Amino acid sequence: MAAATAAWALGYGGLRVWWATGHRPAFAPLGWDLLLVSPWQPVLVCAAALLAVLAMLTAPRRWAPPVGSAVLAATIVVSCPLVLLDLVATVLPGLGLPYDPVSILSRAGYLLGAALLAVAAIRRTRTLRGACLRCGRTDRSRHVGRVPAWAWLGAYLAVAGCLTRLAAQLAVGLGAGPMQAAPATVAFEVGFLLAGTLLPLATVHRWGRVWPCWLPGLRGHRVPRWLVLGPASVLAAGLLVYFGISLAQLVVDPAGWTAGYDLPLGFFWVAIPAYVLWGLGLAAGTVWYQRRTRPHCRRCGRGAPGPRSAPQPRTGGPGRRSGPSDQGAERLDQQPHAEDREQHRGAVPDETLR
Repeated sequence: MAAATAAWALGYGGLRVWWATGHRPAFAPLGWDLLLVSPWQPVLVCAAALLAVLAMLTAPRRWAPPVGSAVLAATIVVSCPLVLLDLVATVLPGLGLPYDPVSILSRAGYLLGAALLAVAAIRRTRTLRGACLRCGRTDRSRHVGRVPAWAWLGAYLAVAGCLTRLAAQLAVGLGAGPMQAAPATVAFEVGFLLAGTLLPLATVHRWGRVWPCWLPGLRGHRVPRWLVLGPASVLAAGLLVYFGISLAQLVVDPAGWTAGYDLPLGFFWVAIPAYVLWGLGLAAGTVWYQRRTRPHCRRCGRGAPGPRSAPQPRTGGPGRRSGPSDQGAERLDQQPHAEDREQHRGAVPDETLR
């Protein structure tokens, strides 16, 4: 990982030096690819990344290098707010959103460095904590059971943010907005609604981990964790970065938002904070979902369900025969825990879904 990060820092940093000395391409249609203070900012970030990698190699017991790597990764992500629009424009090109391959490749190359730095920081942090390099668990890690209150709150706040955004759109009219009227708009609206309701709720409800009983052929089987975790992570990060910066711009220059769109200023004061709330709530649900669905680690052996003692027959004293209720309770006690079967076997018997 250190070699890959160093190679990225030298390669992408060298490209940015070439662009900063007057050879930058024309990034259409905005004229810029990254949110930068100076054209030399990516060069400084790449140089700092190279120093952080060297520091982690030469000072493996210090916390400063991994913390610095995490800060650099966050700086890179904040510099790429348009990645959210890149994803939407790539999946649904008929929406009419700006699309420039050169800008997209530049942002992708920059984000690659953020991913490498984040992985390096996580691995070094796990080493310092004495945790497993693969799963991050320690001897003090406990099995995650019930959904905590903060995860429930986050998931439903995300739904509230999405519905608030839709209410703001209904208030100004469905035809108002920057997107073109096209069949892709219908697909976007359907995906928008699912990403704002079904996806957050899937992070905290059981049907987000085990297919529900009304799906023939899938009922009782485990939902692939990245089917929920991947879109939720990307969407949460995209919403927070893009609309977090938009909210800051709205606070600094409110009049600038009414210049490009035929929409009232009040619409942006409702819609943009709703997007931020959506991103925060989805991030909370995603964090818990990631912890809850971590599989049994084959490297350290942690995360496996603990052994359970065999149940003792219930008796009411000498001469008392076990009744039907006692036998039913005994049969239920002999069944393995449903959540453990769900996580470690990949399928749950049908009777647990009724």
